[in-house]
Amino acid sequence: MVQSSTLLLESMYLPPLSMVYAALASGTVCFELGGWYQKRSYRNRGLILGPTGIQTLSIPLEAGKNSKMPLKDVRIAYQSKWQLEHQNAFKTAYQNSAFFSLLHPEFQTIWAQKPTFLVDFHHIWWENLIQIAQLPIQTHYRTDFVEDPSLYIDARNTYLPTSRNNETPYFQVFHQKNGFQSDLTAWDKVFHLGKL
Repeated sequence: MVQSSTLLLESMYLPPLSMVYAALASGTVCFELGGWYQKRSYRNRGLILGPTGIQTLSIPLEAGKNSKMPLKDVRIAYQSKWQLEHQNAFKTAYQNSAFFSLLHPEFQTIWAQKPTFLVDFHHIWWENLIQIAQLPIQTHYRTDFVEDPSLYIDARNTYLPTSRNNETPYFQVFHQKNGFQSDLTAWDKVFHLGKL
């Protein structure tokens, strides 16, 4: 049952902390999978803080992806070793964080999977975030495009890598070198504090 407090979002790879906070405030999120794929969004990317600053991790997609393709139909390309690159980037960024030894084995399992569709990979990451961080968020999925979002809090296309939100600083491994960097993937805070 959809309630007017349900947050309507597009599905994302490594969602930013501000999006997860909004989902927590709502308590229920509905991911729209039938909306159009949008380039330069969190649909196939996420932001982490490494030794040289903010690093963008992007999932390569199969040829034919464009703005006219529903997100649910976008396929992941596995010609390159991007999963190993992302895994190594996370290791470099978080191996000295408080919860790395606890989370790293789980992440290796996630990156070993090879789902065909991008939204399936999103689902894996989101469900792991909900479980590991023990977030009280109910999740629903819609495979169609929501033309009348009046039953939702419509937050589609609100969260973009080019417009990050500020937040209360917390300890980050590379804060002395790069300063505190806000609104990275929610996993950044989980690696450092074990919770959100």
